[in-house]
Amino acid sequence: MADKRITDLEELSGQNLNANDMLMVVTSDVVVNKRMTVGSLINNIPSYLGFKEFDDVSVTNTSCSLNTGISHITGNTNQFNISLSEGTQGQLKILIMIAESGYSVILDSSNISAANNIEFNNVGDSITLLFTNSNWVILSSYGVSIT
Repeated sequence: MADKRITDLEELSGQNLNANDMLMVVTSDVVVNKRMTVGSLINNIPSYLGFKEFDDVSVTNTSCSLNTGISHITGNTNQFNISLSEGTQGQLKILIMIAESGYSVILDSSNISAANNIEFNNVGDSITLLFTNSNWVILSSYGVSIT
């Protein structure tokens, strides 16, 4: 393998990634190559964990994307419903209302454990969900009405 560039190596798909798989690390203080397991990296993230991408959910786009960690919800002059499809085992999803107009936005929660409707009314209303065992499970909520 010493005769290949890193960019020429076959890419490992995330589904085949194991906690004991090794990564090569080039340290910033001394230019030395070191190794680290994926599990060690995940368990010792040296900085905050940030979500770079989000999707906008509104009356013209009522489906929350499964390809982003955060969905920004914008209210409208009328109440409307939004939806969230089934995710991937272990997936996290955060929904937060960033603009309201006096009318609620209702999340259809047919695949959310222990909830019939989740209602967003005010800026800052939010819910954090985890997809497990074929359902979204509520980890935390702020300001939303859960019935």
